[in-house]
Amino acid sequence: MSKINIDNLIKQSNFKSNIYLPIIEAIVNSIDAIDDENRTNTEKGRIEITFERDNTLFNNDSNNLSDFINVTIYDNGVGFNKDNTEAFDTLFTERKVNKGGKGFGRIMYKKYFQYIEIESVFFDNEATVFKKRKFIFGNKDIVDKDIVEETTDTMTWSKVYLKNKKKGYFDKKLETVSKKILENLLPYFITENYVPPTIILYVPPTIILNGGESQQITLNHLYETSEYVKNIKEDTFELKDTDGKIETFSISVFKIYYPQNQKSSISLVADKREVTSTNISEFIPEFEEEFFDEENKRNFIIKAYVLSKYLDKNVDLERLSFKFGKTNTKSLFSFSQEDIEKKVSEIIEKEFYNELTSRQEKKKEKVKEYIKDNPWFADYKENIEWNKLPIHPSDETIENHLHLIKYKSEKSVKTKINSILQNVDEDFEKKINDVFESLDKAKQNELAHYVSLRKVVLDIFKTVLERPAGQKYSREQLIHNIIFPVKKDSDNITYEKHNLWLLDERLSYTEYLTSDKPIFKQSGDRPDIFSFDNKVAFRGDNEPSNPITIFEFKRPGRDEFVNKSSKEDPYDQIIRYIKEIKEGKLKSIKGRPISVADNTPFYGYIIADLTGKVKDWLKNIKDFDPTPDGEGYFKYHKTLKLYTEFISWDKLLKDAQMRNGIFFNKLGI
Repeated sequence: MSKINIDNLIKQSNFKSNIYLPIIEAIVNSIDAIDDENRTNTEKGRIEITFERDNTLFNNDSNNLSDFINVTIYDNGVGFNKDNTEAFDTLFTERKVNKGGKGFGRIMYKKYFQYIEIESVFFDNEATVFKKRKFIFGNKDIVDKDIVEETTDTMTWSKVYLKNKKKGYFDKKLETVSKKILENLLPYFITENYVPPTIILYVPPTIILNGGESQQITLNHLYETSEYVKNIKEDTFELKDTDGKIETFSISVFKIYYPQNQKSSISLVADKREVTSTNISEFIPEFEEEFFDEENKRNFIIKAYVLSKYLDKNVDLERLSFKFGKTNTKSLFSFSQEDIEKKVSEIIEKEFYNELTSRQEKKKEKVKEYIKDNPWFADYKENIEWNKLPIHPSDETIENHLHLIKYKSEKSVKTKINSILQNVDEDFEKKINDVFESLDKAKQNELAHYVSLRKVVLDIFKTVLERPAGQKYSREQLIHNIIFPVKKDSDNITYEKHNLWLLDERLSYTEYLTSDKPIFKQSGDRPDIFSFDNKVAFRGDNEPSNPITIFEFKRPGRDEFVNKSSKEDPYDQIIRYIKEIKEGKLKSIKGRPISVADNTPFYGYIIADLTGKVKDWLKNIKDFDPTPDGEGYFKYHKTLKLYTEFISWDKLLKDAQMRNGIFFNKLGI
């Protein structure tokens, strides 16, 4: 053949392989060679794999063994006769295409080992004599320095010497190496030709692993004794594509004992060789952990091997993936890898129904306890997708999953609100109140932090304030419910259920606030926080250094409170409440004193429409100064340590829109 740069070929090929692949490749080639020899049961095929450790670092300590660096694979197959040698020397040969051979696997020898030598005895049919062949795997010629001579041997055999490992690491113990090799060869122990419903049994050759320290493990025995692996189920299933084409698949399910760090998995097999392996937990979270066999008192995992002609004909050149996509099929293929694996996971789920049910109940109990501590999620319990939660979900995972459900619910509510905003009619108030009742449910947790919902709230608030000229403003209770529900206080409502962020972000985290409920025992006053006519004090922790904030709201369209005869002067009311608080006359509804000191800061806010009459009252009667933007007024009362600010409803809306605008832009809303 033409000369090639094998090292460069390997460098340019993006192989997803490991150190075990060349060993598996050599063993499979040996199995094929034994099949070609057509041995009888009395002359059963035999394969021996000998692992040699690095003698320069040899250590008898079983816990600190030196690495395996050389591997020899022997078989008593047909040997490297003329045809087999030419095929070995031909890159991408089709000689074993009917067995799934791609003519490329032996290149893996060069990827992981520096020196490869082949020695073989074969029968020369033309000369009718046995001959011995010896050659090395060259850097430019696959078969290099080929030497052939007659021999006195009367049996055919081959040896592949893989010397001086240059990358990758085998497991230290021969037992572990044996188990990994067996798992890759399990399809050879299942069947020769699995064509449902008929199973043609296949008797694999004897495969022996030698460890170099008089240690020997027979894979056949390892498989048959069930000390490590046990076949528990054989089944078939069909998949039908959109064109009605049907493909048949076979599945063999094994229990793998002593799994170490492995996970239960689904392996897709092509031509008896494992090509892909996917954790079953991707489809069924309860398979994330090992299972326990009560009868054998051992842990185990599940490995399901899937065989099909569909897989055989669509495997990639390196036998490390398939031509069809992992999640989406390309135009030429009927099914994706995920299509097949999902069906297999459904079969396995039925097989392990009892074990999975027990694990799911524990998961459900944990979620139930989480919702018990976070009751605002109770409405979403029925919508939980249990297969999307891991077997032991963290609080954060549960929270995220519930938020996803919450988002979907909120999206539905927003759709309804947008429809109402686009069609303002005489039933507007009723529709808005109905939606806000639903919204209360949908935004149970952290409404203030859901930026998309803030946009909806601002749109509604803007619509309420901008009622057409000549119409009365929406009645107070509607605006009240938008900002804070009536008849509620912070003991029975969480910050997620109100929109105090419209006024000030800090109010979302106030320790105690109330709405239309008695707040002071002595006076029996029932400040309706958002009645726009009464007072309310917001306070932080009950410490003298914490500020106390008092709000006075006036309904949009009203300005008669500035008249001399009015008893609703908002600034005077704020001062009166501060004096009563400082004099210790007032206690909370629970009898707790409102602790203040001489240096306790007070903040007063008056929210009303800024009419010409109100401007005159602020500047000339109350001695307020205009804010830098000219849209509000402020004043500082030095003796009371009181800072008071007048904010118009328009400015309140504008400021809230501006504060949240950057988030809306980020979300593209």
